[in-house]
Amino acid sequence: MKKLKITFTLFLLIYLLVPTLTYAALPLRVVVDGERVLFPDAQPFVDASNRVQVPIRFVSEALGAEVGWDNETRTATLKQGKKTMTLVVGKKEYDLDGKKQSMDSTAMLKDTRTFVPLRFVSEGLGATLKYDKTINTVYISTPEYTGSTGDDKVIIKDMYGFKVALFTGSELNIDRGDYDEYGTKNRALLILGLAKDRVNGNYEMQIQEVEDILRQKIKSDTVDDIMKYIRKEKNLEEQEVKWFNDETYRVRVIALPSGDTGVGIWYQ
Repeated sequence: MKKLKITFTLFLLIYLLVPTLTYAALPLRVVVDGERVLFPDAQPFVDASNRVQVPIRFVSEALGAEVGWDNETRTATLKQGKKTMTLVVGKKEYDLDGKKQSMDSTAMLKDTRTFVPLRFVSEGLGATLKYDKTINTVYISTPEYTGSTGDDKVIIKDMYGFKVALFTGSELNIDRGDYDEYGTKNRALLILGLAKDRVNGNYEMQIQEVEDILRQKIKSDTVDDIMKYIRKEKNLEEQEVKWFNDETYRVRVIALPSGDTGVGIWYQ
């Protein structure tokens, strides 16, 4: 199944979605194959070894593995395809495909829930993991997701009435906001991320795609002002934030010293 690419400039993703958020208040987030994972009860956390711990149910629900639990020995068995991983609560040694391995953290019990070290479990099951401490977010790509991007064809998605094209080759990052989850006007509809130095990206194509999206529903002269600002040469030492408005929408543009730009769209 094709999934939306959200290898977004990480700073922009959080900053645009929640404009008043401060770094200190950022919760630990986990994103798998471009989709944020929601934890309704037991929450992930960073342990004393500075490793992210997640509820064991995450492994089955988000990573698609079969999870077994032996309460007597406090042993978790994770199976995915041909890979099998066994962890014992409190033990740094674990078994991966019949071979003994070691890690600098352990599976643990917290509030009657079993937690496992996310990096070791994810990589043991063949996924790749990146952690951005600036915004306290873990990004995981499963083998199926990583391997599926080579032959992706352009598809069109409807996001709050905006028609957006995915897998065009521009490497514009597009994220559907969480307005429908919260239903309040301080939640974004769309987040668009442009990056000049993105591998295999086409920056001019990214700019054009942003303009095409905005012109679908936002007043023409407002879009003109937005695009003029995005195309403007900047020499910034710190981020610069600009707001643009029409009768229905407000658009926030953040320019970074790196040359990356984020565009967020909200209802008025």
